[in-house]
Amino acid sequence: MKKQLSPAQQETLKRQSESMKGRPSNNPGGRPRMAPDLKAAFKSHGQEALDTLLRVMRDPNARPADQVRASEVILNRGYGMPTQQVEVDVNHSMSITSALDQMRALQAAREQPMVIEAEILPSVETSRKD
Repeated sequence: MKKQLSPAQQETLKRQSESMKGRPSNNPGGRPRMAPDLKAAFKSHGQEALDTLLRVMRDPNARPADQVRASEVILNRGYGMPTQQVEVDVNHSMSITSALDQMRALQAAREQPMVIEAEILPSVETSRKD
């Protein structure tokens, strides 16, 4: 049974597929599925795998790196992966002229005509008082 997509997910999928038009898929067969009986066989050993991780984590003779890794696996399965902090540096100092130049270059690369619609506003003169 396929999972129903939300409207937002459907829109994202539509945009992604439109950007891929004319190009072959990198994964034409989709994600390979695991046979249900094989998946069930793996799941049947879940408790044993957890017991092994717990044994390594608690073993005073185990290497510290192995104990830490076993602890990480247990925590990740129980609580999920920790969130990652990402630092983003955004530079808004680009002039309108250089932004338009970049847009024109991108449009030319796409070989599509660029249409810019704008309303020209009258200039406003201000008097300066010294």
